[in-house]
Amino acid sequence: MEIEIPDSIKHLYEEGRNPVVKIPNPVLRQMCLPVQKITKKTQQFIDDLVYWSLNADGVGISAPQLGRLERIMIVDPEVGNPDVYINPEIIHTEGEFILEEGCLSIPGIIGTVKRHHTVTVKGLNRKGEVFEKTYSKLGAAVVQHELDHLNGVLFIDRVEPDSLYAYDYSEAAKEKRRKKREEYSTSDEE
Repeated sequence: MEIEIPDSIKHLYEEGRNPVVKIPNPVLRQMCLPVQKITKKTQQFIDDLVYWSLNADGVGISAPQLGRLERIMIVDPEVGNPDVYINPEIIHTEGEFILEEGCLSIPGIIGTVKRHHTVTVKGLNRKGEVFEKTYSKLGAAVVQHELDHLNGVLFIDRVEPDSLYAYDYSEAAKEKRRKKREEYSTSDEE
């Protein structure tokens, strides 16, 4: 499957600082291995993940999206305040809700996915300290989406097939998505 990438985001996929991997690259379908030791190289890679998540105006990214089979993910539903998880696992879930998702590794496609409304995730931070955090709605969906990546699962494996459509990269659409993201984030208290 060949995907045409709009000019406005081509920089994410070009050679250089760990470009974003897109389908059909087989690394996206493989199970990631636990990180055994947090090294300087691990820290640099985490910096790369944060860099690309912010550059892509994304809400999260995981190691296989930059071509590495390690259990590392970034969760950033508020955009600009990323949480780093090494060897993450979901330890609690509640409820369900439906939202539209897209993926940096499948540019240009959006679809409806059912996710848990609330999740608690546990992992190591970049200092190797154990921590856990609870997310609702958008944050919960990001955790589940990124954890799926670490298990070789893509959102298109969970999507309602009739809901798929082409993504609009215009500035007006970008602003509409920003407002929708705000709506999902601010309604977490409900």
